[in-house]
Amino acid sequence: MLTSTEPSAPARRSRRAATITRRAGLALGLTAAMSGVAFVGASPAMAAPACGSERAYIHQTPPGGSGGGPSIDSLFNPTEFNISASAASVRNVFLAGVHRPRRSIVFNFYNQDNALIRQYTTTPSDDGGVVRQEQNVIPWDYGVGTRIRFTAVIRTRCGGDDVPKTVNVGSINTVP
Repeated sequence: MLTSTEPSAPARRSRRAATITRRAGLALGLTAAMSGVAFVGASPAMAAPACGSERAYIHQTPPGGSGGGPSIDSLFNPTEFNISASAASVRNVFLAGVHRPRRSIVFNFYNQDNALIRQYTTTPSDDGGVVRQEQNVIPWDYGVGTRIRFTAVIRTRCGGDDVPKTVNVGSINTVP
């Protein structure tokens, strides 16, 4: 029978292990914060994209912006897709992307002669850097035979805190 207030040896070991675990967790968290790594459950401000992962994209969609039809993407798929002039229910596109928080993306529309024919500025991105698609739906009202090429000006961390970068997004062709 113990009459001392001194904890037994197993209790001392478990407290020591918990202290080591706590210290390791704090060190890991501090290292991640300093390197810009975001963890699940972290605040949205920490989840902003790292240099080189920013992107702009365009999807064909119904009017509400909920559908994910064919798409072009500055980072993963800067090619082209077709929109049928006869498919009225999906003759819309949404323009969105991921880049610096609380900033808009400017999409530039060029015709076959490489002339700038339109610019579209998105709503600002959220604290995680995501430009939401639902608020950036536009009707696709270009005639059959039209090919529109897109570039976008995104905001990046590459070379500084808020550097504008023009990226190729791709093209959309209007077919019968």
